Amino acid sequence: MFVVDNGSHDESLVYLEIFLCDERVHIIRNGNNLGFAAACNICARTSAANTLLLFNPDSVLYIVMRKLRLCYK
Repeated sequence: MFVVDNGSHDESLVYLEIFLCDERVHIIRNGNNLGFAAACNICARTSAANTLLLFNPDSVLYIVMRKLRLCYK
């Protein structure tokens, strides 16, 4: 999983630090806010995955996951 921080000035990175012990999680820190599309492009270039699932800051993860489960049943 890749998480792109677009120059956060709040405590977002503090919450992300707990995931750093998991080698599957990668945090990409941008010095400033490049915008959602640029962050998505950075993930796409960094990842070797065939499929990308992109979330913007106002995504509600549990709703998305529920819909994904329905797609794969």
